[in-house]
Amino acid sequence: MLFSCPVRKVNKFNKCESRAICVTDMYVYKLDPKKSFKLMKHGIPIQEITGVSVTPGTDSLVAIHLQGGNDLVVCLTGVSTSSGQSRAPEVVGALAQQWFKKTRRPLKVLVNNMVHCMLGNKSRAIGVQLANVAEPIFKKDGDDLVLQTPN
Repeated sequence: MLFSCPVRKVNKFNKCESRAICVTDMYVYKLDPKKSFKLMKHGIPIQEITGVSVTPGTDSLVAIHLQGGNDLVVCLTGVSTSSGQSRAPEVVGALAQQWFKKTRRPLKVLVNNMVHCMLGNKSRAIGVQLANVAEPIFKKDGDDLVLQTPN
């Protein structure tokens, strides 16, 4: 295991769920905390990753772009470094290192205030806004999404 973290995940139906992700040398796994962190179906092979997008702030929004038009979009939750910084660089580093080992090419990493992704073969843009919420949550905003993070 190279990286693991609890996350809030959004799916192609704009439904937000608590999960955990685990990055290994071969796969990215989604785990369900309601089922004692049982694996969700099968892992995503590292080679199926086409890139990663993150936001520059401490909101920890990460989109793992995948072949097939259904990206893995998560917000890392309940974690930060001792200085309050995002752990998003850790997951990007773990993914980039393993992707390079498998493909011998650098992983494409995009840093932008708006994250663009594909959910269910539909293009979505995800913005981030501070809100009076207890935990990060994805909300529909027209055809796109917004990640609301605690103030």
